Amino acid sequence: MSWRSDPTIGVDTNPEIFSTQKGHLNRFESMVYDVAGVEYEMDHDQEMDDSPSMDETPNIEAQKFYELLDATQKPLWPGCNNHTELSFAVRFLTIKSEGNMSQRSCDQTLALMKETHSAGNLIPKDFYRAKKLVSKLGLTVKKIDCCVDGCMLFYTDEEVQLKECKFCHKPRFQIQDVGRGKYKEVPIKRMHYLPLIPRLKRLYASMSSAPHMGWHNENRREPGVLCHPSDGEAWKHFDKIHPEFAAEPRNVRLALCSDGFSPFNNSNPPYSCWPIIVTPYNLPPELCMTTPFMSLTLIIPGPHSPKGKINVYLQS
Repeated sequence: MSWRSDPTIGVDTNPEIFSTQKGHLNRFESMVYDVAGVEYEMDHDQEMDDSPSMDETPNIEAQKFYELLDATQKPLWPGCNNHTELSFAVRFLTIKSEGNMSQRSCDQTLALMKETHSAGNLIPKDFYRAKKLVSKLGLTVKKIDCCVDGCMLFYTDEEVQLKECKFCHKPRFQIQDVGRGKYKEVPIKRMHYLPLIPRLKRLYASMSSAPHMGWHNENRREPGVLCHPSDGEAWKHFDKIHPEFAAEPRNVRLALCSDGFSPFNNSNPPYSCWPIIVTPYNLPPELCMTTPFMSLTLIIPGPHSPKGKINVYLQS
């Protein structure tokens, strides 16, 4: 997935990036079209075709698209030529993530900025509103309860109803006091899953990545030359045993890697969690192992390595 589609990274604040010229999209408009899977074929003069008909109410997905498109075109305040409503929200959330700002600090900073800029500015009032705007770009996170020993996921419709593991019979929840004599059930162990399929779809939806997704099939090297995984014996062996899959060059071939790390510096006893990172091998060698195309798909909670039970987590 291109970083231009990911709201968690920094963006260039060059004014030219946010200015829209006739017949051309700015970077954030292009990103919105990629997210919606809509091909842009019109001039900006034809605004009536970019907005819903007055006689027809758009569905939920279409409404999100029009709202995002509007947020990419409105300047942050009258006369602002280097940021729009969406670009500011993306940039601010990037700063929050990199600087590890608290939500309270974000709310206070946004409130001060909104007070000190001209009336009618589109600066979000608080962190919640900034996050809500950027969340329309998609890439949601699912939280899935796990067995404390990693025996199973409470994932399917039937398993979601269970209160304990059907293998080791250990409880799924622990009771937590929330005050005033009230208690609630809290999962003992929970995994974060970032759906992969929407990201793969965006590789073909975005014009910056779609032309490169067939590189592995279009650039065959002579025998003995190794510059891409497609040149290796493992790739060729896979093509022989799965000829139907290999016959379609648009099929996505993925590499998966994982390693444990401790999110806390001073943890006693030590705690580690395991991120699962996936990268597409369809891309050319100068892209396929670069950070923009390495997608975090799972975060397996600790405190110990999943070892042989890692397949339980990968089934999601």
